[in-house]
Amino acid sequence: MIYKLCLTAAFALFSFNASAAEAQTDESVSDYERCLQAATEFTDDETALCMSEEVKRLDRAIATLYQQTFLPVDRIAKWNNGNGMFRGNIKDMQDQFNGYRSRFCSFYAVTMQIYSGSQAYLRNDCMMKLTQEYYNRLLQMSRDYDADLD
Repeated sequence: MIYKLCLTAAFALFSFNASAAEAQTDESVSDYERCLQAATEFTDDETALCMSEEVKRLDRAIATLYQQTFLPVDRIAKWNNGNGMFRGNIKDMQDQFNGYRSRFCSFYAVTMQIYSGSQAYLRNDCMMKLTQEYYNRLLQMSRDYDADLD
């Protein structure tokens, strides 16, 4: 009886946390989750396609963050020495990140293929994780770059 009560409480808590987490996510993340749920057989290749779309969404979010948050700041625009996503330091930095991400994740997929049959899954999972980490770092910087230090 106590086991069933604990199990019911744990399930209720999990459901509440899942609902709260879902409410906090934006629509794009929900699109990724819906893509995963819609996968008919939930194969590695279907999942890889969902991951690929999420990487594209994150890339757009990164570009928006640069354009709307960082580049309007005079000292950052001066450092950039260009017009953002088309030329300048930010463009160079983003191009280098994209090149690194692509090569590293391709290497990772080939290397780790012995553990999973799908290179597409491994590559896109790697790309999604690296891009999410990069976006999170930029997002944190966007919160801190003009902090009042007094």
